[in-house]
Amino acid sequence: ERDKEEMEAELHSTLTEADLMGTQVVFRSGSPLNAFDLRRAACETARSIVVMAHGESQSAADASTLRVVIALKTFPKLMGHVVVEVLDKEMEYLMKIIGGRHIESLVTHETLARMSLGAVKQPGIAIVYDQLLGFDGDEFYTATWPEMAGKPFGACVEHFPMAIAIGVVCSDGSVILKPDNDFPLTADTGIVVVAEDDDSYEAIQTPYQIEVGNMPPKKPDPDSPDRLLFVGWTDNVKGMLEILNSIFDPGTEVHMLNRTPTADRLERLAEQGMADPARALPNLEITHIVGNPAVWRTLRNLDLNSYRCMLVISDENEVGDLMASDSHNLACILLLRHHNELSTIELSRTAEKESFGMSRSPEVRTLYQETKEREAAAIAAAAAAAGVNLNAGGRGGMRRRSLLEMEDEAKFIQMVEANELNAETKEEPTQEQEKEEKETTAEEEFQRAAAQPIFCEILDTRTQQLVASHPTLSASCHFLVSNRLVSKVLAMVAEDRKVAAILTILLGGDINVSLKPAEIYVGQAERVSFFAVAKRAQRLNEVCLGYQQHSNPTEIFINPKDKEVPKYWTDIDFIVISKDEKISRHAKGGKGGRSGA
Repeated sequence: ERDKEEMEAELHSTLTEADLMGTQVVFRSGSPLNAFDLRRAACETARSIVVMAHGESQSAADASTLRVVIALKTFPKLMGHVVVEVLDKEMEYLMKIIGGRHIESLVTHETLARMSLGAVKQPGIAIVYDQLLGFDGDEFYTATWPEMAGKPFGACVEHFPMAIAIGVVCSDGSVILKPDNDFPLTADTGIVVVAEDDDSYEAIQTPYQIEVGNMPPKKPDPDSPDRLLFVGWTDNVKGMLEILNSIFDPGTEVHMLNRTPTADRLERLAEQGMADPARALPNLEITHIVGNPAVWRTLRNLDLNSYRCMLVISDENEVGDLMASDSHNLACILLLRHHNELSTIELSRTAEKESFGMSRSPEVRTLYQETKEREAAAIAAAAAAAGVNLNAGGRGGMRRRSLLEMEDEAKFIQMVEANELNAETKEEPTQEQEKEEKETTAEEEFQRAAAQPIFCEILDTRTQQLVASHPTLSASCHFLVSNRLVSKVLAMVAEDRKVAAILTILLGGDINVSLKPAEIYVGQAERVSFFAVAKRAQRLNEVCLGYQQHSNPTEIFINPKDKEVPKYWTDIDFIVISKDEKISRHAKGGKGGRSGA
């Protein structure tokens, strides 16, 4: 319903012609709830239609989306399918009933919550999702391969050297991701792969010979974080708490910090069916803290060093303006990341005030006054002995100053002169020195982020560009661009309807995409190929998609092209797809994640 020129100006302020890559974008003003306005946008002949959620609240957005679906159903025939963004899981079923076979629905709030909270347990996984989704890198493809008939699914590793098989499409149209390794393939079985393009891979007749070797001894799993700081409040908090309860161990403390009063939070949770949070979330111990997390006077009262990790989501009080919401979140994470320095500065200032008699403490002020009186008496006695009149003016006069003040002033003058001399003789740093200093600062921030990870949701892609251009900021926190991820998922389903079933399983919790350290699969001084790692992952009932380097976590290698090259896998995390019983404890049973196409 916005003005056409206004929408065009906003698009061009965000995307360049190069970004559009030849795509022509046409805007139409009108109400998406009105069938006449929808006809003006040529909805009947569109290859696909995307309906994005929009509204003041979750329920209002879904109600508006449902109205658009009803309006679309008034057309006698739609050539394309309709991709609908749904916020409430319960509304998804109604959308499908009303929309029928034309509808592909995606519950984006639940999907985003699972991705962001998965990142809390596995720092770096958000970058994996960002690269796995969309059209920039390798994509999902499905095809039948009659030459694979009679072979088990586990044999796909050595028969598809230029792709990675992650699942199958059965003859009835159902999709199974991460089936058992001995799952029998037939001539009609579609094999779901991750590949560079649909013509970049094929099933080779002679399988690649892989020297697998032995896996290293299994090490005990690390303990789960025992205390989390959860910053922000949104309609989807109930779902996020349920996911946290499913992935963390009993006794995990969750401290919730935002400006929404505690009574309002409990009332909102009760309205959504969680009247007794303690009973609904047996693994979590919830503590409510009320305050503005973007100001230091709120955070100074918390024991921030006690949190193993922190999560900052976009608060509903800020989401009306994307840039304002992102600015609020950036202020939060910078305060959280540098809280030790801020505490040190605050203590230093307090000490200064106390030393100069500026403290609010009556005891400190009394002590200061007594000290000054003793100093004055000592000076008066020394002056009397020397025959100096302290009250006289002119050349023979003497200002009423303590010896300590005079000594401090002399030291101060010496220090200033030394600093001025250093400033005059100091050379400007070279470009190499400036680069080295920036890299050192970024490395320090990265080490901080590893010791106490902070995860932050940002909404505007312009904020992401700002963060990416600032190495210190990008290294200090793990960022999740929620609107960007939603856009990628919606675009993928709009382009290829068959991808919807794959994404529903991959992002729905039945299947877990995770980062696992290399020492699980490879010995400390062992040199093996990626093929060998993939076969070893199969022994753990996993599919290995690629890897991430510790030295550069923003660079992800999915479906690496040099799978046959032996390497030392030090400082590496492998990206794997697995059936995680802990994360998917509420999922339906069966072999692998399954969904109807």
